[in-house]
Amino acid sequence: MSQNLKQLYLQMIQFFLFQQNQSLVLKKANEELNNIDNWLKHNKLSLNYNKTHYMLITKQKIPLDFDMIINNHIISKVNNVKYLGVELDNKLSWSSHIAK
Repeated sequence: MSQNLKQLYLQMIQFFLFQQNQSLVLKKANEELNNIDNWLKHNKLSLNYNKTHYMLITKQKIPLDFDMIINNHIISKVNNVKYLGVELDNKLSWSSHIAK
């Protein structure tokens, strides 16, 4: 194998959960994070924990806040994210995208 091909990078992994119940969201999200971690290890890939975030999209007035963990690293929560060039916020209001 050439020197140029020894390191491969995975740019982005995303998953979406649709649940009404907060405890189910946490349970399913951590299950999926476990699956992702296992897949990464199996394929000899690693995750940059500093660039790994999660966002909860909700219309609820009471903010949901809980820890999501992958490989003993807490994933930080964000309120907006850039996805395919579009700024999305956790209320899907488009205000952060329009402001740019």
